[in-house]
Amino acid sequence: DLKNSAQLLQSYIDTFSRHFFIHEKFIPIIRVTALGVSNNEDSNLPDMQVNLTSYTDGRTRIVEVTKNMAEDIIQGKMKIDELDIGELDRRLSVAQFSEPQLLILFSPKIELEGFPPWHIHLTEI
Repeated sequence: DLKNSAQLLQSYIDTFSRHFFIHEKFIPIIRVTALGVSNNEDSNLPDMQVNLTSYTDGRTRIVEVTKNMAEDIIQGKMKIDELDIGELDRRLSVAQFSEPQLLILFSPKIELEGFPPWHIHLTEI
């Protein structure tokens, strides 16, 4: 639900930050992104980025990457010797998502099943 409301969340954050930082010279740019949800991304680098993901993002992405690698090998675009951790990491990376510094779970216990594992190397949970 939160991912589907990413643009609404972005507008709330924009409005709130203008009121919160009203007496400051600098208003930080906070950008909300979600996999599979288009947003009106500006060219400014954000001071903080909020990435919305769910357990389905991890599974879907792994399946998609696995199919693409298999097709590339079958079609001769890639040799099986080139299949390594680096290639898998490169293909799993999502350009719009950086590795998070903080992960907030909305569940009664810490369970990362299905969460995109390539995004939590050094993440505080």
